Amino acid sequence: MKLWSSIILAVLLVFSLLSCCVRDDGANSDRKIAVFSRNLELNPRDAQSFLERGLLYARKGDWQRAVADFTRARELKPKEAQAYFCLVSTQGCQKNWDRALAALDRTLEFNPNYAQAHFLRGFVYYEKGEVDRALADYDRAVELSPNNAEVYTYRGLAYAQKGDLYRAFADYHRALTLNPKNVETYRFRAAAHIMKGDWEEALADTNRALKFNANDVVSYINRGLAHHLQGRLNQAITDYNRALMIDPKFAEAYSCRGSAFWGKGYYYRALVDVNRALEINPRDAQAHFCKAQLLDQTGKKKQALAAYRSFLKFSASQPKGNIELAQARILALKK
Repeated sequence: MKLWSSIILAVLLVFSLLSCCVRDDGANSDRKIAVFSRNLELNPRDAQSFLERGLLYARKGDWQRAVADFTRARELKPKEAQAYFCLVSTQGCQKNWDRALAALDRTLEFNPNYAQAHFLRGFVYYEKGEVDRALADYDRAVELSPNNAEVYTYRGLAYAQKGDLYRAFADYHRALTLNPKNVETYRFRAAAHIMKGDWEEALADTNRALKFNANDVVSYINRGLAHHLQGRLNQAITDYNRALMIDPKFAEAYSCRGSAFWGKGYYYRALVDVNRALEINPRDAQAHFCKAQLLDQTGKKKQALAAYRSFLKFSASQPKGNIELAQARILALKK
């Protein structure tokens, strides 16, 4: 089952990272929306009311209305950087990366020293698989806002994606100096420790993250991976189960648990989990890769070929080694 090592390590870098999408379904938001709606009935050209109402819709997860309001605010004030920024954040939550990037470019035309816009554009580039461009924007964000822990955290993640763990750890250390309770930083540093094979350090960081947030799904996955790669499959499955109890629609948790089931020889349960991951997110490149490997190993060549091809459709931000392996297996399976 050695092939699963590369699969598991790749999973570390595919979790959704958009902390801007905090949902709020409270009655208070509805009351505020009603107030801004009344304001707009009286003054339909009030760009600020469109912005404020759009933010409230975004917090409720009503992306369609949020985008409509941010777009209207941008039309009324075409040089208002905040309108573009809000539009980007909402499109990012919907993973409309090209549209988000276009809006960010416009934001920075109006305000080239907008640190948060450079940071968010770096994130978008990262999600599109353009890691060098992401790093360039993160560097600029650090220049403009040197005490922003979040920027160091995500720049560290980009360095980890490139395999530069020395710089990644340096950025994580700086982020934790600025904010020692940053759960995301502990979570990402744990992933980097796993990539190095430092299991105990990885476990320590995941436990620190869970101390600050006992419901942090990704930290349960990271801890499961640390157990998994040491062969402690039952402990890994326990952590994956815990993640799924918190978030039953977390696709990556099914992929990871599927790999653990495969390691135990439970092929059917493994395939069920990978298929479940793809039901939740059909564009999940890592799940396609996991499925392809599973089918390949069990001799289902035609299905494996289709799964490798599906993986390549969505592989922009995936590790180079996995892409090359998929390309090689497609050539071999076609013969």
